[in-house]
Amino acid sequence: MSYKFCLNSFAAGIKPNPRITFTEWANKEFSLPKESTAEYGRYRSSRTPFVEEILDELSPTSPTEIVVLIKPTQLAGTTIALIFLCGIAALYPGPAWFMQPTDTMVRSFSKKKLTPTIKLISALKDKIKEPRSRQSGNTILQKDFPGGSWGLSGANAGTAYRQESIKYLSLDDFDGFEIDIEGEGSPQKLADRRTGTFQGRKIFLNSTTTRKESSNIERAYAPSSQGRYHVPCPHCGYYQYLTWGGRDKKHGIKFERDKNDLVVDAWYQCKCCQKRISESEKPWMLENGAYVHKYPERKIRGFKYNALVTPLGWINSWAYIATDYLEAVTDLRVGKPEKYIVWLNSFMSEPWETHQAVRKEDVILALRDDRPQGIVPGGDRVAALLMVIDTQDVGFWYEIRAWGYGMIEDTWQVRFGFVDTFAALTLLLLHTEYPDTDGNIHKIKKAIIDTQGHRASDVFKFCSEIGPLIIPLRGQDRQSAHIRWVKQEFYPRTNIAIPGGAMRMDTDVNYFKDKLSGKLNVAPDDPGAWRMCADCSKEWASQMISEAIDVKTQRWVPRYEGIANHAWDISGYGLALADAMFIRNWSKEPVKQEAPRRSRPAGSGWVKGSGAGVSGGGWIRR
Repeated sequence: MSYKFCLNSFAAGIKPNPRITFTEWANKEFSLPKESTAEYGRYRSSRTPFVEEILDELSPTSPTEIVVLIKPTQLAGTTIALIFLCGIAALYPGPAWFMQPTDTMVRSFSKKKLTPTIKLISALKDKIKEPRSRQSGNTILQKDFPGGSWGLSGANAGTAYRQESIKYLSLDDFDGFEIDIEGEGSPQKLADRRTGTFQGRKIFLNSTTTRKESSNIERAYAPSSQGRYHVPCPHCGYYQYLTWGGRDKKHGIKFERDKNDLVVDAWYQCKCCQKRISESEKPWMLENGAYVHKYPERKIRGFKYNALVTPLGWINSWAYIATDYLEAVTDLRVGKPEKYIVWLNSFMSEPWETHQAVRKEDVILALRDDRPQGIVPGGDRVAALLMVIDTQDVGFWYEIRAWGYGMIEDTWQVRFGFVDTFAALTLLLLHTEYPDTDGNIHKIKKAIIDTQGHRASDVFKFCSEIGPLIIPLRGQDRQSAHIRWVKQEFYPRTNIAIPGGAMRMDTDVNYFKDKLSGKLNVAPDDPGAWRMCADCSKEWASQMISEAIDVKTQRWVPRYEGIANHAWDISGYGLALADAMFIRNWSKEPVKQEAPRRSRPAGSGWVKGSGAGVSGGGWIRR
């Protein structure tokens, strides 16, 4: 390193910092390379006005120390981080550190985004040398400049947080960081320690959110000012945070589809005047937008915006977001929430909340319809009745559900409860008929019974007595296939052979509980809902919210020790049985055209309400 370079570095270190914000500097000096964004070239904050206050708070001209951003994917988050880093080197030099979840990610960021950006900024060309040798101070993970440096690393090791103290810190894609770094604590706490000795420090945390229970960025945003970007209605001037709204809301995104079910038009409906807002009005709305902070007195500044404020000309138009929504919600209705979770996180900047973490008994009870217990829905919608039995030492919890035709897996609770004997189960299985609202009679098509516990041998004997109507079941925590068939040769915990053996169905309980969690988010009037009968009790509803996801293992566990979870287990097993029987592939038999018949003599029609056990307009009940 030359004497002249050292002298220049020393002079830069003692030179008073210019009082200019990162927003002002970026509009004059910053450019985006082709490798970084689809809209490359000279930077203009007017294209994304929602970043200006964030950049101003990150500037040393502001007393704010910690800035938190929740954002959609591919919408200015990385650009803010680049401006933050480059502005530090150009205006306010000091030791800075940039972290992403893994070393692979941060190396890619350095090569494809940071290095090309440096080449476009004249103010940095002389400060950061070309990486021609190791002595240049410019490597993939370390870049020196007069008065400071950038260090870059992955966040997946505790050693990354034990380097020298730093003044500026950027944690990018924060939800991808481990919740607990090698037993040493949360990444935010560890990072906070690294900047604690510097006056005028700056910490920038940004990410798209993921699952609420395990989201780092949600936890960081909670104690912040919680600012959200509001825009004015071009008709009435009312400021609002743009939200999806939904079919039952009078505001939010609305759209039209053509005969092929493709979205052909989308607009926003104002929350105040409820007038139609065209997407062409968005530039004016963004230009006149502003952050509204729920807790303006808080020192940590929090910011949030979603993809509905994407500038015109970028891919995430309102119609594009609506199209993605339709695809995602179709899967959600059949218990596959993965695409909807991505849509919710990536476009709406909202976390996915596993329903057990937030749902109350009343919400489960809201899934009830007007059918009393024991009655099957009519309208020729039901493909089969399935029964699930959860074995206990003192009896059996059970549920009987009607399942509809087709991929959406419509389902209705028909009967539920507890019985204490095998004889009572036999009565429900073999000797009870279940009428629908049209007076047609249904019987149980197939049943499964849990074989775990002290009564396993008795359960297998019961299955042998009933025959092929009932299948022995074992729930597994995780297995390679969602459903696996195993031949049971001996009665459990004995050397006694089962005559002919028994085929046991093993299920991945966590897979089907994940699927159930998704179905419980479907409104009762929508296709694919998990409907309850009118007599569904609060006790049953309470058992339906008895478990939650363990954020570390991503497995379903009781919310607290000793809580009853029979209804929740039974419901997951019910999905497994419907899956094993391929009911989603069943179709109604075509109506046969019968030849004309001679009229019957008067009085020879069906006798309504006749026969033993008949009451109430032909509805046969036990």
